[in-house]
Amino acid sequence: MSFRWLTWGLLLVLTLGCPTRFVGETDGGAGSGGSAGAAGASAGGMGESGRGNTGGVAGQGGAPSGGGSAGSYPGSGGLSDAGTTALDAGGGSRSDAAGMPTWCGQQTQPPGIMSVDYGCADFDNGLAPSGAWSAVLANGGTATVTMQRASSLPYSWSASVTNGDGSEAVLKWHVSGALPIATVTVAADFSPPSGLAVPWTGSVSLLCIRFGSGLACINYTDGGNTGFAAGPYTGYYLFTQHSGGGVVFSDAQLYGTLQPNLWTRVQMQITASSGSIDVTIPGGSNSGLSNQFGADSTVDVLLGPQTNGSTAGWGGYIDNVVVYVSRSK
Repeated sequence: MSFRWLTWGLLLVLTLGCPTRFVGETDGGAGSGGSAGAAGASAGGMGESGRGNTGGVAGQGGAPSGGGSAGSYPGSGGLSDAGTTALDAGGGSRSDAAGMPTWCGQQTQPPGIMSVDYGCADFDNGLAPSGAWSAVLANGGTATVTMQRASSLPYSWSASVTNGDGSEAVLKWHVSGALPIATVTVAADFSPPSGLAVPWTGSVSLLCIRFGSGLACINYTDGGNTGFAAGPYTGYYLFTQHSGGGVVFSDAQLYGTLQPNLWTRVQMQITASSGSIDVTIPGGSNSGLSNQFGADSTVDVLLGPQTNGSTAGWGGYIDNVVVYVSRSK
């Protein structure tokens, strides 16, 4: 047999053994497809805690693998940290170094109050005054953030003054706005010292609000003279001053108890239009207090001791300060 005929025979056998598909021919049932690839991870990792006012970046959904679908849920963004300093002019939520909300981070800004007119200080991220806050020290006054005592752990503001006149260790909050002030509200936790046995002729101011040529302060004296007591008085009282067309001073006894070495929340609120002053100290009622406050758009709040005349000095603690201003429309 010639080589040519052998070649054609082999081709015929191969063709019959492997049938060719033609147009219009139907397939048999499809075989089962291979298993789909595993689905991607269902969630990305938690974003890092924010730093310096920025929330963490949200984690991404898991990447698909093979024929699987991508993860369904993106990871959550990190906790927002509205600043690493203890003093924040606004009311943004804040976290400590471990990412947990601080006392201020758990407070709710009052409705109708602009962020610039609200402040909170809990000292739990240290002390680096910023924005509306500043520290004022004079004539031997000292102040620092401390873990010695705290109304909300771990830190508070420790302030002390000497026995001389004009000694200051003040935390000052200053804010300005375009609209007139309607009310000013300040609340703070105080832990006063014990053992003030030396008689005073002067006093220490612990909380003051100043605007519109008017001033109102919560003062303490240990045996000083006042306008409402017949003899030496020991305790807290309201001191007021108005300097419109001549300076007018006044004082009135305050009722309530601030126990040494314990924490007491004190609040003062002033209504500009009426001049009424509401002071809240647990254990007493203080009503009918007032002073003259002219129209103003700027206010100063002073927290911490300032000596007036001769005292034996004062050293105590302040924590969890909230201050806000409402304005006339």
